Amino acid sequence: MKKLMVLLAAVLLSSIVLKVEAQIENSKWKLNSLTLFTGETPLTKGITFTPIFEKGKSTFVLDLNAELGEAMYFYSVKKWFSVGPSIGFLKNTPWIGPICSFNLFKGHFKTLNWVGWSFGDPEKGTSESLPRFLFSYHEFSLTYKNLTCYYTLQHYQEMLPEHIVGAKATFSLNENFSLFGGLGYMTRAEKYLWSVGISYKTKK
Repeated sequence: MKKLMVLLAAVLLSSIVLKVEAQIENSKWKLNSLTLFTGETPLTKGITFTPIFEKGKSTFVLDLNAELGEAMYFYSVKKWFSVGPSIGFLKNTPWIGPICSFNLFKGHFKTLNWVGWSFGDPEKGTSESLPRFLFSYHEFSLTYKNLTCYYTLQHYQEMLPEHIVGAKATFSLNENFSLFGGLGYMTRAEKYLWSVGISYKTKK
């Protein structure tokens, strides 16, 4: 039931955003893309809705599903380096932390580096006034045409570090819409990951 509600909310929100997009041409923030996908990735589980907005050198990213909600702000210090804050909740526990990305060799090589501290334990549903380490996430990816391969080093609370490898293929339907699918593997947990979705990218 929760997944159905999230899907309906995502469809409704995307419909509203698309309708008002034409009305905000003169505003500073512009819608860059909308993505709707499902599966289990290193960062998400279940149906997830991701709108991305841009304004000059700034990018604002939202991830929304039944288990988490997070907002990430990137400021492009250089064409190849962006940094900013992030905030969100996981299983109703709030967290905060910095995030940065490197985009090198015309986008063929990228990294995403992220650290977060929570105000409680999401797994136990407890709350605390002082922040505690929640996660660190370091992803390195190589892209050639429509195929992206990645390696991720992920730490979560007191658990041992997890090594994740995977690949994602994207198939363009037209100048706005594309389909994608991905497979991954968590080496320590010995668990397979997967995702499928659709993206809408606005015209430049």
